[in-house]
Amino acid sequence: MMLERAQALKESAEDLHKLTDVQESIRQYTTRQEQLQAVKGQVQGAALAWNTLRAAGLVANEALPASVDAALRNVAYVQRGAQADAGTLIKNDFSVALRNVKKASDDLTLTAREAWEAYLADIEPPVPAPVLTVFERQAGLAAAASALRQVYQLHDQLRRTFPVTAEQARKAKGLAAEYDRLGDGLVGAHLPPDVVTFLQVVVQGQANLAALTPEVWTWVQDHGLLPAFTVRLQ
Repeated sequence: MMLERAQALKESAEDLHKLTDVQESIRQYTTRQEQLQAVKGQVQGAALAWNTLRAAGLVANEALPASVDAALRNVAYVQRGAQADAGTLIKNDFSVALRNVKKASDDLTLTAREAWEAYLADIEPPVPAPVLTVFERQAGLAAAASALRQVYQLHDQLRRTFPVTAEQARKAKGLAAEYDRLGDGLVGAHLPPDVVTFLQVVVQGQANLAALTPEVWTWVQDHGLLPAFTVRLQ
């Protein structure tokens, strides 16, 4: 009787151990399934960010890096394997594969972000933003200066945006042309460096007659800005 009871207790313990193992496997499977879905979303998001820039012509027309293409195929492979055998998701090498896929995603995201930031950094406004104040205070130039400031604000907003939509990429591509159009009507094709320096010190309240070089005087006169300035004794 005692032997039978001991055997029954042993079998119960074994069953409990098996049940615990099954529960742990289910928990591990569920966790790794969630991890797989999350990293799949990251890779797809990185690929979308890159393809959006490429479609807008903001980066070289290159295919996805091989590491990212491999990562997407790896995710798909693991998912198909999990459908056929749930044990695929609880193998010891899963974590390594997951890290490799995540690294590919992170690398592409960084590459896309750097390409986006570099593209926007290469676009130079026709008039430095602080100097624009001078033009905004002149009745005949205020409208054009205000329109130019709106483009500045869009430029700054895009700099702080990532990832981007196709519409945002389209707007970024049009920034240079918009700057050229508005800048040409406001200051012409080129704002001489001496004029920039002069206007900057004027805005800062630090201008003196030494800054009013012949080139600056001619430019200010040609653009009808003489009435905008007065000379005071310090």
